[in-house]
Amino acid sequence: MPETAPQQRSQNDIRLAIEGLTERDLIKLRGVAGALIYIGDINWVIDDLLQEAVRRLLDGQRSWRSDMTLIPMLVGIMKSVASAEHLSTQHQTEILESDLSLEQTGVQDDSYLASLKDDPSVLAEEIENQKVVDDLIESVNDDPLAKDILIGNILGYTRAELIEKLSLTPTSFDTANRRLKRQVERFAEKLGEKL
Repeated sequence: MPETAPQQRSQNDIRLAIEGLTERDLIKLRGVAGALIYIGDINWVIDDLLQEAVRRLLDGQRSWRSDMTLIPMLVGIMKSVASAEHLSTQHQTEILESDLSLEQTGVQDDSYLASLKDDPSVLAEEIENQKVVDDLIESVNDDPLAKDILIGNILGYTRAELIEKLSLTPTSFDTANRRLKRQVERFAEKLGEKL
């Protein structure tokens, strides 16, 4: 007897499942999105990547089989979006904001920090996001050079600045950075499995 294909979920089922996501689910999904953004070296904001995955699911651009749960489905869509974005931009030259001085960017606004003080839920979310970042850094403790590169990236250092600060050759930096990306990919996969 031939095996039947799993049924696709209805739009109503999709909406209900998305509405049922808990704050903890969203924090973990944001952690995966952040890791994918780092791995893919793409210029996206974490919530934008997550929202794009949700939009594609709601718009029917991606179908959702009934034999799959929501969170792995959203992780898969985010991986697909991040991969496509990486491929479309990998040959383009761009000036990274971290390469510009404060005067050049015009970013002198501390309203984000003020919002942390005014809204306890935002502060709680930031603390949980920081926990994911701390766990990511801890996951590369066995590779001190990769850890230094990761922390440098988090702090906004450019490739050239890290090469100089860490006294590396471009080749040794690239080798360590490839190791780091593999470690971050494993971390993202484990984080996705915990969801």
